[in-house]
Amino acid sequence: MIQSSLKTQIISLCVILVCLTSFSLISIFWWNISYFNDDVINEKIENAENVLKEYLYAKEELLRTAAIVLTSDFGFKQAVATKDSETIKSVLVNHGSRINSDIMVLISRSGEIISSTISSNNDNIDFSRNIISSDQQNEITVFGF
Repeated sequence: MIQSSLKTQIISLCVILVCLTSFSLISIFWWNISYFNDDVINEKIENAENVLKEYLYAKEELLRTAAIVLTSDFGFKQAVATKDSETIKSVLVNHGSRINSDIMVLISRSGEIISSTISSNNDNIDFSRNIISSDQQNEITVFGF
């Protein structure tokens, strides 16, 4: 059995303490970095979500304003009153292209599609969540997507 000198024991103890301290510091550093990265990612996602909400709100307001202009147009109201489907469809296509809307739909208060810019095989689509403008007097509703 070899006896260690006091000097060797002190050096061994110091090396072990330095290793433990280094390991502890590295562990704490990695733990803090991981939480910091999570916080940064969550903040960026939150900011992106807010920007998207603001954009969608602005787009909704643009569509709402355009639909109000459309439903207040005398020619459009006259075409609806006379049930001139070609004129109605033409107006929907023109207004839809002006506001960059892919789909424009005119429905009655009872939910029947009067005219739309989509093919006739999609007539069973539920538009109740997408009402943009309603004209109370002429009982017409315009949708834009």
